[in-house]
Amino acid sequence: MNNTVLAGTGGFGLRHLRSLLDLQAAGRIRLVGLVDVHAGDPATRLLTEYGSTPSWHSDLGLALAEHDVDSVVIATPPHTHFGLARTAIGAGTAVYLEKPPVTLLQDLDELAGLLAVRRVEVGFQTARSTVGALHRAWTALGMPPVHDVVAHGALSRPDEYYGRGRWAGTWFLDGQAVLDGPLFNPLAHVVQAALLFASQVERGWAPASVRAECFHARPIEGDDVSAVRVVPHRGPRVLAVGTTSTDVVVRPGVLAHTENGMIHVTDGGQRVIAYQGRRRVPVPSAAVAAPSLERAVTDPLGPADPLLSLAATRHLVLTTNAVVQAVGSPSPAPSTWDGRRVLGLGRLVAACARRAAMLSEVDPAWAGSAGSIDVAGYRGLMHPELVAA
Repeated sequence: MNNTVLAGTGGFGLRHLRSLLDLQAAGRIRLVGLVDVHAGDPATRLLTEYGSTPSWHSDLGLALAEHDVDSVVIATPPHTHFGLARTAIGAGTAVYLEKPPVTLLQDLDELAGLLAVRRVEVGFQTARSTVGALHRAWTALGMPPVHDVVAHGALSRPDEYYGRGRWAGTWFLDGQAVLDGPLFNPLAHVVQAALLFASQVERGWAPASVRAECFHARPIEGDDVSAVRVVPHRGPRVLAVGTTSTDVVVRPGVLAHTENGMIHVTDGGQRVIAYQGRRRVPVPSAAVAAPSLERAVTDPLGPADPLLSLAATRHLVLTTNAVVQAVGSPSPAPSTWDGRRVLGLGRLVAACARRAAMLSEVDPAWAGSAGSIDVAGYRGLMHPELVAA
């Protein structure tokens, strides 16, 4: 039976903890260690509920020294991912890294260059199932030319999120890149799905330039309303538009605009709509697959899923870095933050998705924040707030 360590027990890590405890209860793995700076009450209550007693550590290296570990699951704040993943890969364990994988392109390239003896995957939640649904729908339409692929979503983060740590809602902290924005973190799974699908539509798809608009409605240092357009050398353009300060929730999804129709996928691939002209085209269902976290920790020596590999995330991390470099810092949103949300923001995001348009292209009030950058040969973020290691 494989031994697993979980690094990060708050936020999404708490969901991973429950999944790992379920696998342990089923006799599939042993959860031997937890790594966190403090033992949070929700995690300790969950351990009590399951009658599990893994050892607690404040440092991953200490956990790896104490236990014979087969896999490490990392669900800590984004700017800590690189160091933890490098430690785990160096120790010869399998790694399941929660999205976003790392915040800097140069760190991703360093991790990809390490000799991993076991599988290393990035947990993009529903990205894989969304890509599968997009591809099935595209095939059902006869694989027509695709002009634009749009990742979208309008969420409303509670105030409690921004109190979970100094890093929440920031782009930089103590000289490190955090890049906690709607498209970089909570909506990263649909952005990744859009990029992956574009790569399936056009072999050799790669970004040539990135244009971005980033705003903050809340009084935060990072962004909470953004739009990004990635223009490739050839193939479909990819647009990502989203917010975490909406008045009306728009479910995260991906909309593909084809030559004579559209494909819309939401709910992690569970809801798929495809049209050719005005005719709705049926899309076959997919076989139910085991969750990626389960596969990673129960089969640590198995091959990494190509859609979840470190290499498969390069376009996303490159785009994230290029956005920050292009705009420098977010601008104040033109609409008023009323303490809970921005009125009309959900409708604006939905309109951008339908039209494959930036925020300013739908509502000129959102103009004035855009920046663009040519990413041919781009090697990673350079920014005055980033302290070189």
